[in-house]
Amino acid sequence: MSLGLNRHSHDFGVRHYSTSVLPSWLTTLSGFRDAAAVLGEDPESRITPYGFVAYDQIDSGLNASGPYLAALVGLDRVQNWAGLTSEAKRERKERWMDRIIADLDRQFPGIAGSIMHREMSTSETFQQYLNTPGGSLYGFAPESRGFMPLAATAISGLYLASAFTGGGGLRARSWAAAGPLARPCGRTHERKPSRARRQGFATDQAASGVRAVDFSRAGFPPGGFLGE
Repeated sequence: MSLGLNRHSHDFGVRHYSTSVLPSWLTTLSGFRDAAAVLGEDPESRITPYGFVAYDQIDSGLNASGPYLAALVGLDRVQNWAGLTSEAKRERKERWMDRIIADLDRQFPGIAGSIMHREMSTSETFQQYLNTPGGSLYGFAPESRGFMPLAATAISGLYLASAFTGGGGLRARSWAAAGPLARPCGRTHERKPSRARRQGFATDQAASGVRAVDFSRAGFPPGGFLGE
């Protein structure tokens, strides 16, 4: 979900580039599988886990004088939108934007009132515009059989791109200390700009001795993010 704010995010207590918000019902790492289906269930009592990325927290070079860009990211599946009419999809998007922004406002009081633009993309959006399998944000899973080329090449000034180089387009990681999530659910985990990765539920692999987990190898369901 793309957001435009008419005030700096730090006016509302945001101090980091990226913040992960985990709802109280999410008590184990395996619960992220269920999280991918929440947007399709459309429940009143259950919020999806999400990440809040505030680009004005770093020297991004984006809209230095406003509106200040931000994004809300989370899990989704193409199946969550199957069989719905265009109007039903629009209404469901509006409901979820209302719910997630309301929850964000509970984390950072007053921030909802600063939103002057919002737009939500789904895994179906990525499937239609990018033709990625299952609406995956970063395309195909790299099945390289152990070979992962580096971005740099033998030709000066020529670099490889895409999710098949280095660590991939998004190497999803999370806190995973002996099974349960490392942070209590219903609390937020914030990352400092110096350790910012690209948005999502990534954390610094070296932080606090916490083991990094690649969700794609943990049976993570295919599907896109809420937006970027």
